[in-house]
Amino acid sequence: QDRDEKGDPMTDRAKIAFAKPASKPAGTVVLLAGPDAALGPAARGLGVGPLVERAAATAGFTGKAMATLDLIAPADTALDRLIVIGTGKLSDLKEKDWLRLGGTAMGALGKAKTATVIRDGREEARAVDDLLQRVSDQRIGLPQRRHDPRAARR
Repeated sequence: QDRDEKGDPMTDRAKIAFAKPASKPAGTVVLLAGPDAALGPAARGLGVGPLVERAAATAGFTGKAMATLDLIAPADTALDRLIVIGTGKLSDLKEKDWLRLGGTAMGALGKAKTATVIRDGREEARAVDDLLQRVSDQRIGLPQRRHDPRAARR
């Protein structure tokens, strides 16, 4: 196992793959859901819509921003885990909220070694980019990046 500059063991990097809607991913899959746990066309194309609806109703998941729904070994799929992250109404999200969505997804991944992120639309790409940055930074032991407004004035 790799070690950081202090000699402490570093965690393994997660491997994240992007799938075309026509492909059938396996392992851990991350989806984004809007209000009322609504899935986009690519996510619905996986055939998990009814499963997500039923689990969301049972768990009280409404797609509220930053809420998570984690299904372990979902029935009638080849998936190990299906993680649904709520975005709320996309038009209400601010810049920092996209970063928070990425952090929420990263936290939900836990110890997953690989994940496939299914996204619909340009807006979701921002959350996925933030997720990837957080996974990369935190899984290899880097401190979380923070924006320093003073740096722009230097």
